[in-house]
Amino acid sequence: MGEEEFNLAGIKKTKLVSKLALPLVTLLLFLSYGCAKPPKKEMADAEAAVTAAKLAEADIYAPGDYQSAEDMLAQAKAEMDKREYKSAKESAIQTINLATNAKEQAVKAKQDAKVRAQNIIKDVKGALDEAKAARALTYNANKYNNILSSLKGLEADYNAEKYLDVIAKGNKLLAQAKDLAASCRLAAAESERRKREESERLARIRAEEERRRAEDEARRRAEAERSRDQRGRQATSHVVSRGECLWVISENKNIYDNPFQWPLIYKANRSQINDPDLIFPGQDFTIPRNSSGNEVKDALYMAKNRGPWSLHDGK
Repeated sequence: MGEEEFNLAGIKKTKLVSKLALPLVTLLLFLSYGCAKPPKKEMADAEAAVTAAKLAEADIYAPGDYQSAEDMLAQAKAEMDKREYKSAKESAIQTINLATNAKEQAVKAKQDAKVRAQNIIKDVKGALDEAKAARALTYNANKYNNILSSLKGLEADYNAEKYLDVIAKGNKLLAQAKDLAASCRLAAAESERRKREESERLARIRAEEERRRAEDEARRRAEAERSRDQRGRQATSHVVSRGECLWVISENKNIYDNPFQWPLIYKANRSQINDPDLIFPGQDFTIPRNSSGNEVKDALYMAKNRGPWSLHDGK
């Protein structure tokens, strides 16, 4: 035989048979693809998996994974439209895996968010309690009530399972509550400082009053002691006490025991007395003891004719 034929399983083939083999293989492959079945079950399962992930809020708690699953599902659908069933089946299976993972991640992330939301609400309540203890209702009742109202909104969002909203709003509300507590503590400290200063001021006033009373008492005691020392003998001097006049001094038993002799005291102390009706506490008068009979007589005459309360005599 020549080069143009060869033996295969007892059949002689020529170059003509060889030329017909390639189109035949191509036709067989075309018929094979054309007869492949659409992956309907896989596509349905893929769509169900994406829906389940959506219901688990994967678009909120695992947005990246969920978006990947949606993109892969869209690719599978496009491949189905082109009748690329093998690729569509593979994409559908990959979609199921991505959606299942997104769902699992979402469930875990949502549970974590729930715990964080619980904690943030607890922290806000704690900060509000601190603010109330710092007398927020006295220093900034409006802000306290606003935060309390917002806290109720947080609790409503928590009950609606809007945990990410609770976390976002709660962090801001927590900062406000902490600021309120801190500002109220400062206000309370300032109030206490002012009260302390006022108390100290009043204490100083009371101490000064006590000191003056003590000094007055000491003077009264000194005067009483001097009066006791002069008892039984005639005084040669006299310190004016509050409420005294020359008439009263002269009437004193240790002085003259006669109010009408006050002109003797007046004339002996003209350097201190400008007006016999105007003398002042603390003035120390000399009491004349060697007046002549005529001087005493003149004094009595002056007092009886002038009267004890005539003003501005000066003579």
